[in-house]
Amino acid sequence: MIGLVLCGGQSERMGSDKGILLADGQTWASLAEEKLKALNLPIQFSVNANQESNYGNLFQKENLIPDDLTLNIGGPLKGVLSAHLSAPAEDLYVLACDLIKMDISLMNRLIDEKKQYPDFDAYVYLNNEFYEPLCGIYTANGLAKIMKLYNKGNLKKHSMHATLDLLNTYKINLSAAEQGYFKNFNSPSELNK
Repeated sequence: MIGLVLCGGQSERMGSDKGILLADGQTWASLAEEKLKALNLPIQFSVNANQESNYGNLFQKENLIPDDLTLNIGGPLKGVLSAHLSAPAEDLYVLACDLIKMDISLMNRLIDEKKQYPDFDAYVYLNNEFYEPLCGIYTANGLAKIMKLYNKGNLKKHSMHATLDLLNTYKINLSAAEQGYFKNFNSPSELNK
């Protein structure tokens, strides 16, 4: 399994690249990297074409996975499928760089559940019946199913939520106390809340 830090968003509402924003003296991408490293995973970074040079200065270039330009898909799914195409036999543990409050014990629980129930395509948390898709495990088999649908022109929606509906997804309900770990930050005003 590869730990994949999703950094390739456009960060339009934030006004600057979220992955290189600083919290406690570290970039958000580095914070996500540390959390995934705590799970003993090799780490790669999903980036868009405009980010490659900046991230190449922060991380080893061989650990960057630029968006596959042949994929006519937007959003996080483009980064996830680009990583899948670069290592099709590997499961991906996906963590968005803006989930800076994420708890390592929650992340580890997904790995434990996957070991106990290995026959699912994806493993994610549910927050009041809504998927939390940007901290989850996507298996190689599950992503191959999505690529097959895409290649046949049958992947009608490109959201992570729609993708999880197409897979045999293992869901874990979050407690009220755990929901705050999934707070993501999309604009400067949200940073002060």
